[in-house]
Amino acid sequence: MTTISLFTSRTKIFIRFPRTLFATEDAFEFSKHQLVARIQAKYKACLERREYVKKRQAAIRLEAHWRGALARKAAQRRTWAVRTVRKFIKGFINRNKPLCPDNEEFIVFVRKNYILNLRYHVPKNVLDKSWLRPPGILENASDLLRKMCTRNLVRKYCCGITAERKALVGMGGARAGGKVGEGPGLVVRAPGLVVPTWEPRGALGPCLVCVLRIKHT
Repeated sequence: MTTISLFTSRTKIFIRFPRTLFATEDAFEFSKHQLVARIQAKYKACLERREYVKKRQAAIRLEAHWRGALARKAAQRRTWAVRTVRKFIKGFINRNKPLCPDNEEFIVFVRKNYILNLRYHVPKNVLDKSWLRPPGILENASDLLRKMCTRNLVRKYCCGITAERKALVGMGGARAGGKVGEGPGLVVRAPGLVVPTWEPRGALGPCLVCVLRIKHT
């Protein structure tokens, strides 16, 4: 199409040759679908843009609320941690005072930790003198536990003497510090073997403490 084939005015177009009209109509028919597709694409893009903006604003609002909830939860945890630390510091300061609300939780915590640690440091035999050092507020309880552990180890040793060792003891020997059969005491029947002579074996008496120097064969 050339400029000579048509003339234009402000509001009209004057076509000079019929072939120009036919070519214009053919070009319009050819590009009509492209124009419609472009218009539809623009319209759909506008609609999708609106939906995207709505979803984005909703996501931003949701994220803001979620971040606020996480921040409040973290603030509560920090507040609880600060209160707990302050409470334990106050309990440590008042640890030597009688039991009161200021040191109650601290003393309970110390007792629990000491008992849990003590179970891994219990002596295995009567010759083992080691004992976990207790805190100042648990010295009396530690002494009682140590005595109970010693008595239990002595009982275990006495009940664990076999018949062969009893026979070995019966072969002969002398009573340490007196005659055989005179009251409770220790009898040395064989080298390195010391056994108690009190009866009955199941009863625990003051003489059990003297078995702390027992040597195992």
